[in-house]
Amino acid sequence: MKENKKLFTTGLLCVMLLFMAFLIAPVSADSIIYDADVDSLFPSSGLVISEREQLKSITNERLIAEYNSLPQTSSLGTLAVNDDIYRNVQEFVNSKTTADFMKEFMVENPHVVGYGIDYEGYILLLLKEDSIYTAKYLDSLHNSWEEFALKNGMSNLPVRISYDPKFTVSASRSSTWRPIIGGVLYNGVVPGGVVTGSIGFAAVKNGQVGFVTHGHYLTVGSSIYQPNISNYLGTVAQIGSTYSDSAWVPYTNSVPNIYAGEYQGSTLLTAVKSYSSQIPRSEAIIMSGGFSGGLGIGSYGYYHANYAQIPLYYPSGYAMILYNQYAASYSSVEGDSGSPVYYKDPTTRNTILIGLHIGGDEEEGIGLFSPVSGIMTDLGATPLTG
Repeated sequence: MKENKKLFTTGLLCVMLLFMAFLIAPVSADSIIYDADVDSLFPSSGLVISEREQLKSITNERLIAEYNSLPQTSSLGTLAVNDDIYRNVQEFVNSKTTADFMKEFMVENPHVVGYGIDYEGYILLLLKEDSIYTAKYLDSLHNSWEEFALKNGMSNLPVRISYDPKFTVSASRSSTWRPIIGGVLYNGVVPGGVVTGSIGFAAVKNGQVGFVTHGHYLTVGSSIYQPNISNYLGTVAQIGSTYSDSAWVPYTNSVPNIYAGEYQGSTLLTAVKSYSSQIPRSEAIIMSGGFSGGLGIGSYGYYHANYAQIPLYYPSGYAMILYNQYAASYSSVEGDSGSPVYYKDPTTRNTILIGLHIGGDEEEGIGLFSPVSGIMTDLGATPLTG
């Protein structure tokens, strides 16, 4: 069997900084370009086909067995390639029936830490990386899931077993922005210092305009500044920690634009035209971050998996359990915690908001994000569009 590799992850970086302030000049309006003028820069579904093919090897390398390989499908295995079939299986995986089964299943099999469905239609069972598992044990996991699925009228569900990706929170876009937009740097004062991350998107709750960012490290009452602690915005009013890792900050001067990067010395903005709970399987998914390289317009990749249950790890080893989270093959760098995740409609090229970046697996180049639907459920806040 291949030697297990320790996964070191970064993703959404929230770093405890020294309590210090310095003034940064606001962005000049003359240097801003809106996406309608540079639409050809944004990726469409045809740009990263090779990367999508690469994902297969990522998954295969992580298969666990004492004899170096494991059949990718169960005895019932056929892929749910049709979108309607895929959504049907996805709903089943995220259903209360499956959650009740998995609650008992994970008590009986404590090495199983999460589950979901990947982009190809495989049922995912995620195991702790601290053990070597026998083929007999892995077969028993397959058999249990097949029996459960058949009992509930679901046949031909292939099962893929892999190690837990260990999505981890971790410790810029540093100009002053007024009004507040998504994808720009913020600092939050918490016990022990200052936490740095990114503002997600403008939203409204009970008639109050504000913005959403990630929730880890923050608490209700945390003071939020942009870009630094010389520029106070407001305080965290609510934290989401079930179907999202999110925080709600009331702030009236927030608008539905996203910082999309730099191009030839100018700042790129894209307007949020709508939002969706449907995560596209074929369009390029963009995270407004990762600006250390690439196209300079954020980090992008393709849909990777929908985790019905997944642990999100802190550096201390504490794991926050989240439900119905998504992963895509984009990478992230320091300061990306809380960045908006979106895609461009293939017909209109409008920006469609789909979530908030919350964690990552740096070694595999996979980012984890909370979907808009989960954020709305946890916070009761609805994204602004314009």
